[in-house]
Amino acid sequence: MITGKELEHLLTDRGALGDELTASARARLPDIGIHLETVTARDITLPGEVKELFNRVTLARKEAEAMAIKRREEVAQTRQLANTARMLENNPVLLSDLAKPVGTEG
Repeated sequence: MITGKELEHLLTDRGALGDELTASARARLPDIGIHLETVTARDITLPGEVKELFNRVTLARKEAEAMAIKRREEVAQTRQLANTARMLENNPVLLSDLAKPVGTEG
């Protein structure tokens, strides 16, 4: 039952694991005269190597998400610069206005 689950799913949804274990045990235990109320998964302990590997995978995912956000921001900035350049190209008056020192008129 547990071997078919992804580790991340087991760690984030322990309540569902307890429900599955309860259902599985309730189906078998009456045959030997035991009544089971509920099973709860409180803690899941991982061997050191697995924990370290899981932490590295989680870190790599977070870094990939951060890089994706950074790329989206860079694309947005490039698009904004291209739009500004296109607007200045199509409106030379704007370019001459930008070249004037601040505080001067005419």
